[in-house]
Amino acid sequence: MSRRRTSEYRPHPWRRRLVLAGWLAGAVAISLRAGQIQILQGSEWRGIASGQHQEAQVLPAARGTILDRQRMPLSVTRERSRVNVAPGEVRDRAATRALLVDVLHVPAARAERLASTGRGWNAAGLHSPAVAGDLGGAPGIYVERVFQRYYPHGDLARGVLGVVRDDEGMGGIESAFDDWLRGTPGREVVARDHRGDPIPGERITVQGPRAGGEVVLTLDMDLQGIAQEALVQAIDEQDARGGDILITNPRTGEILALVSIQDGHVGALSAVNTPFEPGSTLKPFTVAGLLRHDLATMNDTVDVGDGRWVVAGRELNDTHTEGLLSVRDALRESSNVGIAMAAQAMSPGVQFENLRDFGFGTLTGVELPGEVAGTLRRPERWSGQSPASLAIGYELAVTPLQMTMAYGALANGGVLMRPQLIRELRSADGTLVETFEPQVVRRVV
Repeated sequence: MSRRRTSEYRPHPWRRRLVLAGWLAGAVAISLRAGQIQILQGSEWRGIASGQHQEAQVLPAARGTILDRQRMPLSVTRERSRVNVAPGEVRDRAATRALLVDVLHVPAARAERLASTGRGWNAAGLHSPAVAGDLGGAPGIYVERVFQRYYPHGDLARGVLGVVRDDEGMGGIESAFDDWLRGTPGREVVARDHRGDPIPGERITVQGPRAGGEVVLTLDMDLQGIAQEALVQAIDEQDARGGDILITNPRTGEILALVSIQDGHVGALSAVNTPFEPGSTLKPFTVAGLLRHDLATMNDTVDVGDGRWVVAGRELNDTHTEGLLSVRDALRESSNVGIAMAAQAMSPGVQFENLRDFGFGTLTGVELPGEVAGTLRRPERWSGQSPASLAIGYELAVTPLQMTMAYGALANGGVLMRPQLIRELRSADGTLVETFEPQVVRRVV
């Protein structure tokens, strides 16, 4: 009889212990990692998870208003809604097309393109703020609150006002007082669903925006309009490239109207940034200097001969004066020879000081960016012809604003005023913050 051997596989005890140790080690590692994530890093991961369903957005602030001296708005901000359509996120194209037609009043063909064409966002334009509620958070339609700068008087005083691009003031008052007008943006948190779409009604304002302040100018828009019309007519009649008009109050220095037109562009500021050689319009200041320093009287005479005078190799000419002229008549007749001869009584230092005291060759301090000082060379850089040339308005360059303020000094009893364009600064609610008073520069004569 044969004996049948049966064998049964029995793993070694050390193998069972190894598997069990592996299980225990894995469980311990998982537990430690879970504890690390939930306890040690819990707040960090909760923040990441929350960030996937919440988005912080900037709330734009309304830019402040610029007004004239009668508080007539010149530059204001209007709230608008910028609408964009993301075709890839539109769920019901027919309903979206109908919504665009009914709410935005766009043509059906354009609504079709907005809702179905392209991979990115399609711009549906700027619309009334009311459309934000009417669109009702429809999937694929995004409405952004924006502010748009608006000028109620069109191009009137545009050079003085400047413009706003990308919420930044460019030129004029918009630039000079950008920090005051800009305002302070706010912040809000928007809740989003698992698709990333905003959840209607789930918006929390963290910090509300604060509107910018008001700037009240010295301009009178009625005078500004009259001045612009007159300048346009003069440029047309003279077939000129451009021109400037300034109307000021000589006692206060307030600028009531400032119009600059260059090559048909009414937004120029050549009155403050484009010097010119003044010529005979400077002669009154030469005479004023003679009177101030007791070097001549209006009744003193000069002999202009036949109306020609050679000085340092240069010949000066008059077309309608000859013989003896009083200083008064030389000024009234605008005699080049008579005024230049009378000015010989002034030393170069006195002549330079006189012109500088009237504000030539220096900045006026007007509250506009880009002002230039013009040109008035110091006496050590003069030639032999310079005293005679300067006496009749040559070898220097002045701005229309400098000339206006200098004539204002003659009309103001000899007191030169600083040009004033800003009257008041007010907060967004109209509360007075600062008043600008007239400023005396100096007594010239």
